[in-house]
Amino acid sequence: MWRGAARGIFGTKKKDLNATAGLAANQGVYNLFLAMGAALSLYLNNLEGHLMFTTAMFLAACFGCTSASSIMIFFAQGIPSLFVTMVTVNELENVNEKMTWRLSVVVLGVVMSGWGYFWKKLDTASRKKLKAEEAH
Repeated sequence: MWRGAARGIFGTKKKDLNATAGLAANQGVYNLFLAMGAALSLYLNNLEGHLMFTTAMFLAACFGCTSASSIMIFFAQGIPSLFVTMVTVNELENVNEKMTWRLSVVVLGVVMSGWGYFWKKLDTASRKKLKAEEAH
């Protein structure tokens, strides 16, 4: 799928497909384990575990959509995981816990997006430096 349908989601250039296939497979397995953890926590009726896994999925999407410059990552992964997290938060009994969790998820999402943006800037600068070194 990396060389097919996923290419459009992540905006990967054709020339980079082979070089990034291993990284994409690793990321796919990582996301699979996050989803499995969320599903298992639902099955085990573990509210805190479910919140942790769905929040992690959302935060990974926030980082991914800014570091990879693909808003599709946010629509494919971020919005669904944020929705499930917010629905799950409603299961908490304490109103203060609900508000704290919601605010924390949003704030952490902004932080992760900023981190992704900053990482992309550093990565772009490193690429330019390497290209300049190769030219000499």
